[in-house]
Amino acid sequence: QYALELSADARQYPQALYLLRKATRANPMLARSYGTLARIRSAQRKFDEALELYHFAVCLEEKDEFIAQDYFFEARAQGKTDDALEFLAHRFERFGKQSSQPARTLYFAYVQQGRFTDAFNVLERGLAMGPDDGELLTYAGEAHMYLGDFARAAEILEKARGISKPAARLRSLAYLAANQGESMLAREYWQEVLKIEPIAEDAHRNYCLLLGEREGREAAVKHLESVCQRFPHHFN
Repeated sequence: QYALELSADARQYPQALYLLRKATRANPMLARSYGTLARIRSAQRKFDEALELYHFAVCLEEKDEFIAQDYFFEARAQGKTDDALEFLAHRFERFGKQSSQPARTLYFAYVQQGRFTDAFNVLERGLAMGPDDGELLTYAGEAHMYLGDFARAAEILEKARGISKPAARLRSLAYLAANQGESMLAREYWQEVLKIEPIAEDAHRNYCLLLGEREGREAAVKHLESVCQRFPHHFN
């Protein structure tokens, strides 16, 4: 962790590299060490070594989405996107039934390349593999919403009823309503979120924005004052 902090400052690279060498000797299977080393090598413009280190790290820790994304970003920067996408696709085939995360990472990678058809095909396959995966249902619903396919988004979020966490599903429904211009409905959904999570900052923020648009700034301020009175020891 200390080496990771030092890696943010190029002047500290020698010390960071020293600590990383010690860390890899003590635990040669620690993927994060190689990922941090790859970040430093990339900053030093040693790109081939950086990509090799990222690939090594993602092979060591196959289920770490952050390392997988770092590998993709480095490969894309070097014009080797196809290799990274092939790796992420194989990774999805291997682990897609165990978790929705590989599907989401591959979807994100395809979107970054503008390959939207491939991206949404991955989400559909992921949903087929895990029809009871609540997180993937809300994620896929929001993905279709951002694409502008509101009907499909609503269909997926309806399937998420009783499967996804209620607050997560309500958040997605609130975003969907807002994107469709239904501000009153969106506010109602945020209000429902607050019944479940009364100190959720994102819910209060969005609720107040919608309340202020409809009833004015004073109404939003009054709402926040009442919340502060209910939770006087909540720092944020």
